[in-house]
Amino acid sequence: MSDHVTTEDYAAVDSLLKFGITERTRKSYLADIRRFKAWAEEKEPELFGSESGKHGFGFDWELFMHPDDNDRPLAASLFEVYAATYKKKSNVNTPISKSMLGNVRSALIWLANENGYTFPSSFGVITSRILKAAGKKYAKALESGLARKKARQHLPYNMYYKICKKLWESDDPSTIRLHAWVVMLWNAVCRPANMASLSLSSIDVFEDAMQISLWVTKTGQQAQQSDPYHLYFNPIGDADGDDRYDTRYTCVGLALARYLMTWTDRRQGNKLFFGEGTSETLSTAFISFLKKNQEELGLSDEAILYLGIYSIRKGAGTYCSSGSLGGPSMVSIGERMQHNTGTQKYYLKYERANDQFVGRVVAGFPLNDCAFDTLPPEFKNVPSNLNEHLHLAFGTQTFKKASKPLLRRLLANIAYHSEWLQTTLKKTDPIWTNHIFRTKDLLTTLNGMVSLGAGGLQPTGIPPHIGIIRELRREAEAAKERGVSLITTIRKLFEDHSVSTGSATPTFILTTLRDELAAMEKRLAIPSSSSSSSASSSSSALDMCFTWRGRRWNQLPKDYRLPRANLQQAFGIWLLGIPSQNIRPLGKITFCSHEFSLKTEFARFRKWKRVIGDYLHNDLLMTKWESDNLPEVWTGELVAKAWGLIQEHIDVGDKTDTGKNRIVGKIRVEYAYDLLKGPPGSGKPIITPPAKRRRNCPAE
Repeated sequence: MSDHVTTEDYAAVDSLLKFGITERTRKSYLADIRRFKAWAEEKEPELFGSESGKHGFGFDWELFMHPDDNDRPLAASLFEVYAATYKKKSNVNTPISKSMLGNVRSALIWLANENGYTFPSSFGVITSRILKAAGKKYAKALESGLARKKARQHLPYNMYYKICKKLWESDDPSTIRLHAWVVMLWNAVCRPANMASLSLSSIDVFEDAMQISLWVTKTGQQAQQSDPYHLYFNPIGDADGDDRYDTRYTCVGLALARYLMTWTDRRQGNKLFFGEGTSETLSTAFISFLKKNQEELGLSDEAILYLGIYSIRKGAGTYCSSGSLGGPSMVSIGERMQHNTGTQKYYLKYERANDQFVGRVVAGFPLNDCAFDTLPPEFKNVPSNLNEHLHLAFGTQTFKKASKPLLRRLLANIAYHSEWLQTTLKKTDPIWTNHIFRTKDLLTTLNGMVSLGAGGLQPTGIPPHIGIIRELRREAEAAKERGVSLITTIRKLFEDHSVSTGSATPTFILTTLRDELAAMEKRLAIPSSSSSSSASSSSSALDMCFTWRGRRWNQLPKDYRLPRANLQQAFGIWLLGIPSQNIRPLGKITFCSHEFSLKTEFARFRKWKRVIGDYLHNDLLMTKWESDNLPEVWTGELVAKAWGLIQEHIDVGDKTDTGKNRIVGKIRVEYAYDLLKGPPGSGKPIITPPAKRRRNCPAE
């Protein structure tokens, strides 16, 4: 076999093994090993010989793996001493963190494997114990204030908006590129390394979303996660009523289109953000931008220290989970952020379908508004020479490598917001030199061909409550229109027929209102009551409402006399009124003495109030009714049922004074008032005569 395997074959194997770790991880390992070697050469110089082997560090691996007096690898003992004694040059009082020690251990294991050696299993067991102890020591240092955790903090949405607005207003091509980088990172909720490796061929559109495929991520380096991530164009602007935020500054469609149309003649390669060291270059540019505009952005010195390019991804994830209790689930947000969810990914795999919901939330669509399902701009009628315009607008290289539906939607986005672009961008902005803006009347023509959701687009990622909110808004708007219509009618009524002149008679007013309510019922398709005895009908209720007498609205007609009614009849009048005479239910009227022009009738009513209202209706009926509350609207059937429950319990005696059988229902109210009076202990309710009251005050 050795005759056939050549040196070039082994070189190919080495080249393949380089893909085992990323270039960034390799650089980090080499830096950790240099730091460890500089310390170890002072402690154990005999461990290092000539700078031979892979990467030229000169480790004597045989000696490094040799057991010490305690039968442990020398490397493990040396690592323990390193963890206990190493001091940072920047702060000698700060202990080394567990994560830093873990990186050093991983670097040593990697370097040994690169040189053909493998640490014994005891090395991992021993070093795990020291790592745990170092983690607790570092936590105590954080607690006492000796150490400060320098992890990047999340970027709040309001600061992200300020940054995007400031970047949008710049006419520097490098700043335009940085703006697209920041907006793409926020909407994709991914790491900078993933965005730097994103190619144009991995971007496409599906329905109302732009899809990107990240084939290699930190938690999926073997193309295991091939499901696309959904990014949404937010064309709402400030139409949601919030003047603080105009979503066009953070719209991924506008930022990406402006970048591609500005950098048409600079494209190199297939990457969206082409160039060497893109992630590091743009990350450095982002930090420089924050420091340069620190005062204008309102950033403190401490915030500058803890904000970085990784803050964008952390801020987007925090924003998704903190906007509402009805927002995306934790699993779907974690999937979007490429978090390693362990075994959960096998049991909660269908949470991946929520990625569209996450995409809409992170794009800034209002989660508690029906505008959440707003569709992006699209061409209604695609012009025949559209490909020619796309070619000239985005350049030859981008036109060849990018998806044509993607470029078409980006151009539609530019055409839809053309007026806003002209008011917010500077006259020196490089986008004005693009073919789309230089060709006379072309942008105006394209603008007329574009509308939101054209081409039959269907909204995706919409939660159920958005439909409920839309229906509530429609009902609210319809109720407002009905209220305005009714108020306009009443206002016109009193303007045309002034009450002060006497031309607006009560009959005229009631008739007009009744007609208006009937028309409103017809528009709303409200069924009328089928029971003739019900007092809930709008027209009868309106007729039995008020009458104009003197200088006030009265509840009873002038010189009204109570009927000569027995207990059963009075009980019905008390609950139903007399619709044929426009008399409201007496139990619903708050009576004052001015309602009765005849004092004798007012005295009679007080007896009705005591017998029918207080005793029969409140005291007796409440104890016999099946439920806790009496009906709010009475009908003839309900009144008959109520009378059947209480008539046997009315204690007025079985015989009259002449010895005849007494029929309870036929006793007149005034006579029942006298029969029901009794002293305490007689078994009869004590109905005392009402005390004298001043005029114009309630009877109760």
